[in-house]
Amino acid sequence: DINFNTGYSFYENVSSSYVNSLLNESHSGNHSISLGFSKYKENKFDLYTGTNFSYNTSSSSIRKDVNNNYWSFNGYLGMNIQLPGKLEIAQSASANFRQRTDVFKTNNNVIIWDAYLAKKIFKDKKSEIRLSAFDILDRNKGVNRNTGSTTVTESTFETLHRYFLVSFIWNFTKNEASGTESK
Repeated sequence: DINFNTGYSFYENVSSSYVNSLLNESHSGNHSISLGFSKYKENKFDLYTGTNFSYNTSSSSIRKDVNNNYWSFNGYLGMNIQLPGKLEIAQSASANFRQRTDVFKTNNNVIIWDAYLAKKIFKDKKSEIRLSAFDILDRNKGVNRNTGSTTVTESTFETLHRYFLVSFIWNFTKNEASGTESK
């Protein structure tokens, strides 16, 4: 009922191209370390957390003066707890932090926190009424940063901000061959 995980990944890319008749050699790369933990007790709770630390690099032979190296951090935390009276409460939070660079001077850190309260209904507990809150802190930003062999880009896009939702959820599936339910 306890799970630990860890990982390391990396990539390196070297490419050559001509820019205004000048030979340009570009190097880009990423080194990431991830850690995670979860604990689960059936019909009681589910807890999970994880992090990812990354170091991103990008350099160009014709613009040695520009430093495009930066750190980034991604983390998440969540829980789901079964309460008496067929109630369930859950929350999840995620954070994405990026270091400012010579090229990207703005702070585009994102923190998102979501939660819900659900009430199981009917005898078989296959249905529930759920009240959900999304982006509780109203901090959602659509930001994506990519490092390529010859470019470093940061894209922004529109996202849904804080909102609430009332749902009726009904699980009506059943695997007849094995007699077990699927969710």
